[in-house]
Order: sequence, then structure tokens, then C-alpha cells
Amino acid sequence: MVVEVLSRMLFKAKELGMIKGIGFQNDVIHLTHLQFADDMVLFIDPCPEYLLNAKRILRCFELASGLKINFHKSCLIPAGVAKKIEKLQRDFFWKYGILKKKVHAVDCISICRSKKEGGLGIERIKDKGVSLLAKWI
Repeated sequence: MVVEVLSRMLFKAKELGMIKGIGFQNDVIHLTHLQFADDMVLFIDPCPEYLLNAKRILRCFELASGLKINFHKSCLIPAGVAKKIEKLQRDFFWKYGILKKKVHAVDCISICRSKKEGGLGIERIKDKGVSLLAKWI
């Protein structure tokens, strides 16, 4: 399969320090990409140099293979997005206004429990992301 070449290019770039993936398990595992058929998800450290190198690799692959990569369908999601979303969730449940805080009638663990277990079924974004990644590995 032609896209296997792209996968190998990304592995080689990681070995050479041209790109860096995101770390898991205390940075023991660095994931740079997941591939399914002709779709690929890249997990690149948000350093501008790594991102530029990743785009260069994609462009080289595009020129060498003749396949077109649709950069307009692609998007960049910074690694800190999950933390920001969880902060918005916390602020919604426990803050009132800018300076005043609400009384915590319920804790985070209760809110994150499934509805069947008596919670609100609000999923922790980071946990959800890790579980989705685990399905791919």
C-alpha cells in the first residue's frame, strides 16, 4: 500500500529528531500518527519546527506518490485543548461570575459517573481521548 511509505517516512523523521509525537505513560511511548486505510491522524508536538517538518514530509509524499493531500480538510488541534475544555467544564459547574465561587454541591467524580451509576455522564476529555487512542493501538 502506498500510504505505508508515508508511515515509514514519519517513523524515520521521528528517529532523526525531525518530528516529535505526543508522549504517553510518562513519555515512555511517543505516538506520531495513527493510520486507517487512506486516513491518517498526526500527533505532532506543537513546536513550529516539528510542525513545519511534518508538513514538508506530507508535501514530499504528495510529490513522490502523485496522491493529493487535502490540506484544507486538515486541521491542527493544539495539545492543550483538552485542558482548556476541562477548565471550561469546571468553571461551568463550580464558578459563579468572575470572582465568586459556587458552593460545590457535587464533586467531579460524581459528575463524571455514567448516568446508570447516578452521575451526569459528563466525560473527562483527556480520558475520552486516551480511550479513543487505545482503540486504535
